[in-house]
Amino acid sequence: MSLENVFYNKLSEKNGTSKYDCLVLFSGGKDSTYLAHLIKQVKGQRVCLFTVDNSFEDDAQAKKVADQLNLDLFIYKPKVRDILKFYNFLLIDPAIIDLDDNPLCYLCNRYFTSLGMHFADNMGIPFVASGTTAAQIFGTKAQMSERMINIAEEMLKARFDNAYETIKTTQRYKTDCVVKDIVDKMFICPESVSVIHPFLYFGYNISQIKKELQEEYQWENPTPGVSNAEYTTSGCKLTSLFGIFKEKLGFKFHELNEFKLDYENGSLTKEEFEHATSYFKDMISKELNCEMKCIVEKLGLNGQLL
Repeated sequence: MSLENVFYNKLSEKNGTSKYDCLVLFSGGKDSTYLAHLIKQVKGQRVCLFTVDNSFEDDAQAKKVADQLNLDLFIYKPKVRDILKFYNFLLIDPAIIDLDDNPLCYLCNRYFTSLGMHFADNMGIPFVASGTTAAQIFGTKAQMSERMINIAEEMLKARFDNAYETIKTTQRYKTDCVVKDIVDKMFICPESVSVIHPFLYFGYNISQIKKELQEEYQWENPTPGVSNAEYTTSGCKLTSLFGIFKEKLGFKFHELNEFKLDYENGSLTKEEFEHATSYFKDMISKELNCEMKCIVEKLGLNGQLL
């Protein structure tokens, strides 16, 4: 049986008690849009979309693409002061830095996933779809099979368990009720909801994803001034600070390695790979402008970054 059929069989094992069977963690970018497209092919309108407004990514893209997909979109808005405090913690606590080359994105993604799981549980939705890829899990080329998918899921769980145990040792977790509440919600999730990772089953080909979305929905990427052909990654404004995070906070980042793996796997053309690499290197070498300084101030990091 093909991995695609294994995935669809897995998706049919449970039906929701509400009008939805699956929730897709959604931004309107290429990955989440493609996941929604794949699952909609078998579930139709029993798919919904879930976006977290973290104050650093415009939800206009999510709304626009949700309309193109003709799927219901739910937007969750955490308290701004709470999420800023949480991001501050992820960026400056010394215990966090070794959890991932890019602990901010790694743990923010986990936070968004957990919010989707809690929302799905309240709505009676059994599955949450995440855009995690094999390259992100293994950090190298991997030939996927049912066994490898099981290993990947076990690795994710082990990493999350280790992250939770590490975070629980920090002073901020022990003394700041806002941080503790967010962290506990991140890692203590409802057992009635399963997270599924479609790209482990379908593979991940960026060029093909963009081509199919453009043909099917006339999809456009969310990054101003970047064409669909050049677009590869997030529209979150925090990415503009990656350079100073690297210089001042010791972040290493795995994005360049992922671009290399995607190119070697045939997921990126040579042109896309060269542009993605150049764009990312330019981004992390930029000097701080007024908008970037404003973000630093919002995060409460003037003393650490300016």
